[in-house]
Amino acid sequence: MDDLREMSFGKLEGQLFDELSELYPDTFGHLFNAPHLYRPMDGETYEEVTQRAIKCIETIVDNHPNEKVLVVAHGITVKAIMTYYENRPLKDFGKNLLFIRRVSV
Repeated sequence: MDDLREMSFGKLEGQLFDELSELYPDTFGHLFNAPHLYRPMDGETYEEVTQRAIKCIETIVDNHPNEKVLVVAHGITVKAIMTYYENRPLKDFGKNLLFIRRVSV
């Protein structure tokens, strides 16, 4: 399910947070603190991540009616799914969600 992959950060991929905050302070700041203002440099917007993730979730639900299904995805993708189904505005993306970091099974 490729549509559950992490957000594409485009030009920001593979760089250190310290470097990004110096090189692109507005873009980097908006990425985590103001998602409604984030405009990627050749990567995905939060809206694009949400759209592809929800399409994938709806396909899973349609293909597995009345079944329990485990969905595994990356952090921003999980937040996109939860924010969508909780009907939150983009400015509140990921806020107040129960989210467990760095879990391995």
